[in-house]
Amino acid sequence: MKKLYTLLLIISLFYSCQSMTTEGLREHIKKEITSEISRLDNSIKVTDFQLVHEEGNYYNGTLTTKEDGDTFIYDVKVTYDGSNYKWEIITE
Repeated sequence: MKKLYTLLLIISLFYSCQSMTTEGLREHIKKEITSEISRLDNSIKVTDFQLVHEEGNYYNGTLTTKEDGDTFIYDVKVTYDGSNYKWEIITE
């Protein structure tokens, strides 16, 4: 069973920030996800995070991790209204 699944069934965080580009948003969220995963289990390493603007306030991301020597890929849903954002790792 994936370690991340046991640690992060669903994580949602709201943060205030200035309006950002998709790349800026990606960097912010990658840092937060990496920090949160490290806090919960420092044996899980984030190896990549990509983010694509879908439409309106909605973005889709792909999180790649290394867990016990195996690579796992998770979907990440992001909502961003230009000043606040919420991200959620989808583990199933």
